[in-house]
Amino acid sequence: MKIIIGGVKIEKKYLYILIIAIIVVIAIVGVYFSGIANTSKISNSNDWKTNELAGIKFKLPEKYSGGMFLSGNVVDGVETGNSYESNNGELVIKIYLSGANTTERDKEYNSYMESNSTFEIVTISGQEATIVHNETSQPYSIAFFEVKGAQIVMKWEGSNIDGDIKAIIASFFELNK
Repeated sequence: MKIIIGGVKIEKKYLYILIIAIIVVIAIVGVYFSGIANTSKISNSNDWKTNELAGIKFKLPEKYSGGMFLSGNVVDGVETGNSYESNNGELVIKIYLSGANTTERDKEYNSYMESNSTFEIVTISGQEATIVHNETSQPYSIAFFEVKGAQIVMKWEGSNIDGDIKAIIASFFELNK
């Protein structure tokens, strides 16, 4: 059977093939621009400063260094746990040690998994991390992963996983074997 489109006769089977090809191209472009196909390489962190919080080591590039470390403190009646926040507030790291109360971490994780946020499982340095992307007016992403029995929650501005973020996560795995 032939269909006439714009004065051109096209067989029905070729029209179906054309439609499928267009859908595949649109899907590939959508995946690429959504950040899921983010292929940025891990940054070289050899000259980054090694930090330690609650016995867990990690490296930070200059743009995130010089922030505030809180460990076991109480601020406004709330236990801060073990956290780091960069001076510009673009990066926050929370460490929940094995045996520590992880109620807040679990609430945060569950709220993102039940929301309209997108998430992906990435493998960095042979270890898995769940990355959640929250596309709001000020997009941010959060990584959830485990190191030496400690639960790590790392939040940064933006909806992608650039080379520096990958290197920070990798440093947790590499420095805490």
